[in-house]
Amino acid sequence: MTRSCSGGRDCTEDLRTAERAFLDTGDERHLDRAEDLVQGCLREAPFAHGTRLWLSLLRYDRAGDDRHLDIAVRGAGEAVPAGNQEIPLWLTPAWRAIDIACTYLERGRLHNADDDLLTARGILHGAIRAARQPAIRALGLRHLAACEQELYLRHGSRRLLDQAIRRYERALAITGKNSVLRPMLLTELAGVSNDHGLLRPARLPA
Repeated sequence: MTRSCSGGRDCTEDLRTAERAFLDTGDERHLDRAEDLVQGCLREAPFAHGTRLWLSLLRYDRAGDDRHLDIAVRGAGEAVPAGNQEIPLWLTPAWRAIDIACTYLERGRLHNADDDLLTARGILHGAIRAARQPAIRALGLRHLAACEQELYLRHGSRRLLDQAIRRYERALAITGKNSVLRPMLLTELAGVSNDHGLLRPARLPA
């Protein structure tokens, strides 16, 4: 996993290969390889910063080590390299903001920190307004609903729970029937309704 890289397109292909290999196998040596690439021959690439954030979140998801979550949160404040090159959809400003908000949401859950939840909520409001693609808006609404559900569980405000349900319903209304988001949204909406004894059904698009 420590072989050298010749740079350019080869580096990018090696990075994608390492990411896929980690997702397929869970072997952290592939994450080591990916980090070597974005800190080395790809460090000036327009997607390098977002990829470093993504890798920190993968490490957190794998090991549950708060240090990786903290790295991702600190990295959220760093500047994104400027440039006119096309970037992947998941590195557009709205999607990247959602990823950043998720780090605050997760840390808020772990440490019972309202400040992190409120920060996540504010970022998500902005990301949803800025998102041009329905799929990204739906993703933002999903996580915004999760923030409001978490705040409801702590403070018991029915208004927050009602807002969370409306967010899930809005997300479903703009999500395609074959979208990978749809099963998650349906499951989470059913969960928030059933957990609190609500019988209000989701208003699904025709």
